[in-house]
Amino acid sequence: MLAGACGGGSSDIERAVSAANGVLEAVDAASEDHDSLAYLARIDAVLLASELGGSEQSLTQRLDTLWDARYTTESGRPGWGLPYAWDAFRDGTTNPVDTIYTYTTAMAALAFLDGYVALEDRVQLERAKEAVSTILLDCWGFVDGSLKSVWYSDQPQDQLGESYVVHNVNALTLAALARIARYEERAYEPDKRRGIEEMLVQHSGYQGVDGQWQYQIGRQNRNDLVHHSYIALGLVEAGLPEAETAIRYMWSEWFDNSSGAFDASNGEVMGSTAWGPGDALLPLTAAADWRPQARLLTDQLLAMVGDSGIPSVADRDEPRSVVRYGLGPALYAARAVGAKGLFP
Repeated sequence: MLAGACGGGSSDIERAVSAANGVLEAVDAASEDHDSLAYLARIDAVLLASELGGSEQSLTQRLDTLWDARYTTESGRPGWGLPYAWDAFRDGTTNPVDTIYTYTTAMAALAFLDGYVALEDRVQLERAKEAVSTILLDCWGFVDGSLKSVWYSDQPQDQLGESYVVHNVNALTLAALARIARYEERAYEPDKRRGIEEMLVQHSGYQGVDGQWQYQIGRQNRNDLVHHSYIALGLVEAGLPEAETAIRYMWSEWFDNSSGAFDASNGEVMGSTAWGPGDALLPLTAAADWRPQARLLTDQLLAMVGDSGIPSVADRDEPRSVVRYGLGPALYAARAVGAKGLFP
């Protein structure tokens, strides 16, 4: 199975798969955290779709668990969020525990799309479409009559105007929209997709720097590596020319150009819960021209993996941090063996 792999040595692929499996074994699959459930399902799906491991039964169970954990809007539409109440914008408003967040719902949609590829199960595609529809109906808005975007959540207090528009959640929604259209071979919500694309392109080049975005409109805060990675992923999946600029900026800003090394003491690199380098592998593996850099970063992360399969830079007490370091190398391995259907 691994002997004929292209684009990477079989030992590299085996190490990446081993790390992904280590994460699957180390993280409690019954976690109430929707984001962790989505990443766990994606790891299983990527391994199975690439014929690098996994089982249909295990993946189906993970996807069913993710689906069953969903929250619902007042109209009964499915969405995903956090297992606790949260003041997302630190503005004195606290969202209830069953709030549907665009970020988490988009991540769930991507997990179902990976499941669709791996299982060839139409149910998973329909689940992904339902998740995206929730975002586009319950979190869709016009700002000042012109700007089109998705909001951060379905709560009215997170939909109060332009300064509440967050770029990375729009980009993740775009990634899911683009993949659905790819699998169905037709446009999917083309007008709303176009609106999101135009908004993201309009706000590129923050502070005059090519490939840089601010976290949200109207506030002086550029993205860290984690949130920039989501923007780059959405642009890659949508096939927009700005994707190249976004990844070039990401690589030159946060990684050593020759080795892929990164500074784990840098908060902008790691993010608040040490997600950064793991999530950076998502756009790097999705962009065919950046496979050499994906390999450099994969090598860096695998060099840090201990007996548990978890790199030392992951926050071991935070499932969402740990699972990112399983999905990234798994995606690298899938790309290296030429997995069809997972990438543009």
